[in-house]
Amino acid sequence: MAPAAIDWDAGLIMLVLGVDSSTMAEGIALAEGDRVLGEVNSHLPATHSERLLPAIRALLERLSLRIGQVDGFAVTLGPGSFTGVRIGIATVRGLALSCGRPAVGISTLEALAWWVGGTRRGWICPFMNAGRGEVYGALFRSAEGTVRRFSEDRVCPPELLLEELPADPVCFPGEGAGSYRNLLEERPGARPEDLPLGYHPFLGGWTAVLGGRLLEGRDGREAPSLRPNYLRNPDAQTGSTAGC
Repeated sequence: MAPAAIDWDAGLIMLVLGVDSSTMAEGIALAEGDRVLGEVNSHLPATHSERLLPAIRALLERLSLRIGQVDGFAVTLGPGSFTGVRIGIATVRGLALSCGRPAVGISTLEALAWWVGGTRRGWICPFMNAGRGEVYGALFRSAEGTVRRFSEDRVCPPELLLEELPADPVCFPGEGAGSYRNLLEERPGARPEDLPLGYHPFLGGWTAVLGGRLLEGRDGREAPSLRPNYLRNPDAQTGSTAGC
């Protein structure tokens, strides 16, 4: 039976499944509008190809839902693990196609910025390990309940990224903040609260919420295509510490 058609102009609040598999911290969530209904998070020594679909099934069963009841899908596009990003996109693309539902992509760095920007104001620069002495990063600013992007995602040595940041206090979420903590603490005006634990959080919830905003047209942006945001050629994966 074909899925019921959705009137995208009716202002409906959508049920969105969000998937982040860009690091070993795999996050899967269902959100309705800005409300996260449930999550399944794992950080296990297994590949996403082994645990992603079982986790999605477990989440749906917990909420007494079927995959056909999901209105849309969202997935992080990277940067991060090449393998993890690829598996996440392929899984979401397949589910969306089989259900006849739309799917959108979210920058992993943007989801990370929202993770910390939802509770604090000011400059945010996600710091993700990229291996080879480099980090993935971008500049955002949180104010008045929203997070605005000020630079594109990039990969570069951490020193170069820091040189281009504002002189004001900057928050550095992500596991890269732990790896380069000494460097960040030497930055003028550095504060302990600007280094929130130095790990990669589970981002399924924010992926679902941001994906819903895109799908519902509340974001005001055109949704990006489901293409991996590697920031490097895939053959440069050797030495990456992001995991898969």
